[in-house]
Amino acid sequence: MSTVQFEVASDGGPVLEPGTYILEADNIEDAEPGQYGPQLRWSFKVSDAVTPDEPIRGADAEPYRFFQWTGTRPTPRSRCRQLIEALYGRPLINGERPRADLIIGRRMKVLIVHVDDANGKPRARISGEVPPKPFPRHGEDVVEPVPES
Repeated sequence: MSTVQFEVASDGGPVLEPGTYILEADNIEDAEPGQYGPQLRWSFKVSDAVTPDEPIRGADAEPYRFFQWTGTRPTPRSRCRQLIEALYGRPLINGERPRADLIIGRRMKVLIVHVDDANGKPRARISGEVPPKPFPRHGEDVVEPVPES
């Protein structure tokens, strides 16, 4: 079983330490609108890059979940698009409408960094400077891209 040291955020929740991880898309849902408009909340199961097929588990023995918020539009420079393309295993085609059902269960390799939120609290987030990379699913040796629609 993978174990990772967690820092505790001021709100009592754990903060994933900076480093490279494998994230498996678990859920994508609408979130409360943010400063810049509509948002999505992405949920991922987390594995250490050294043991990618063993999820990191919390104190309750359940897989640890990491959440990332993005806008809803996969524009060319958006974080939303970076996540979709990494999980799709290929660039999006202009005009293509991504589908959540094709993303759930797919994995990507990411760099987690720490940033301070507006209240000065440390938050873990996927690096915007180092784009996520596709990573094979459980039991696969290579990434099979989502077929073009």
